[in-house]
Amino acid sequence: MAFSTNGKKIEMEVFISWSGEKSKKIGGILTNWIPLFLQSVKPYYTPDSIDKGKKWLTDITSKLVSCSAGIICLTADNLEKPWILFEAGALSSKLDDSKVCPIVFGIPKSAVKGPLTIFQVTEFTEEDFKKLIKSLNEELGPLKIPSSTIDMNFQAFFPKMLDEVKAILEEPSETPVPIKRTQEDLIEELVQNTRSLIQTSAETLSLLNANQHKSDMESYRKWITTNQLKRKSQPNAVSIFDLLKSTEGLVDPTVSSDTALPEDNTGDAAANK
Repeated sequence: MAFSTNGKKIEMEVFISWSGEKSKKIGGILTNWIPLFLQSVKPYYTPDSIDKGKKWLTDITSKLVSCSAGIICLTADNLEKPWILFEAGALSSKLDDSKVCPIVFGIPKSAVKGPLTIFQVTEFTEEDFKKLIKSLNEELGPLKIPSSTIDMNFQAFFPKMLDEVKAILEEPSETPVPIKRTQEDLIEELVQNTRSLIQTSAETLSLLNANQHKSDMESYRKWITTNQLKRKSQPNAVSIFDLLKSTEGLVDPTVSSDTALPEDNTGDAAANK
């Protein structure tokens, strides 16, 4: 609460937080219209509320501490702006979460993400905004006005206020200035992407070749094993290695005839029966 110079009248200061051009204009609209709903509420809105010659950051920091409530003007352009998050955090460090009041303009409540979700978000409709005004009214103590008076004030003032806000929201959205890239930057990116693609392709081809070689060797060994079994059952059959040795380059150099084939004792075994 803030006291007037005579020490008798009490006013409730409400911090209006904004970031971005649309949010700034909407903050100005709230500053003009809220006192018509609640005459004892005094909005603090920069830059209008900062006296010339004052250090703006010092003044804002002081008001973040002294104000009794805060309204955060959220639009599609500023949901994650650092300044919005800074002021919301500063307000919540001093006030109850119920007194930090984000209002969404032109976007649904579900669009609010991150730290701001800890607060009770208000949608800028007559019903929802009236609830916010009535909650501020409850904080006025002896200066609280009847709820019916607020209802009448809304009937008289809210349609005009809504038109002003809609006109702001219909303005073109803020768009970031595109970063101009030089021809050298584009060529460098192209070279890097090409190198990455070549490396990926080489690694993939190497893996495929390794798997294919492994599969071929496995089939080759199975073939040799099968022919070894046939040789045992047919003593007079020609050795598979005799055939392979006659074909240059087909025998796996890792397999020798001495180790791959067991000694042929088929005749001796038959004689010992």
